[in-house]
Amino acid sequence: MRRIYQQKIAGFSGSILPDMVSWKNQSDGDIRMDGQEKLLDYETIKAAIAGEKWATEKVLAHYADYIDELSTVEIRQPGGKVKKVIDEDMRQHISLKLLEALPSFPLEQE
Repeated sequence: MRRIYQQKIAGFSGSILPDMVSWKNQSDGDIRMDGQEKLLDYETIKAAIAGEKWATEKVLAHYADYIDELSTVEIRQPGGKVKKVIDEDMRQHISLKLLEALPSFPLEQE
């Protein structure tokens, strides 16, 4: 299982944020009734970059499904069946990497 963890973490080159942004752009989830994807608003992103607790929690909640997907591993059961489980250590590591990358997120000047 450690090898799988290292392979997934090695997939992050530099910042985790561009990977997450591209994933959200390709995802099928979080679509509003008018067909537009729900995105984090500018003020939330700006506050998260500044380190506001409420905003960082909102960013983590926004990417929770993607983090869960990245931290899912397959474990072979004694009977030969494969069970998918979320590796909590990997989930925490990815979440921490996201929080560490927030202050360096490139924000366009107003």
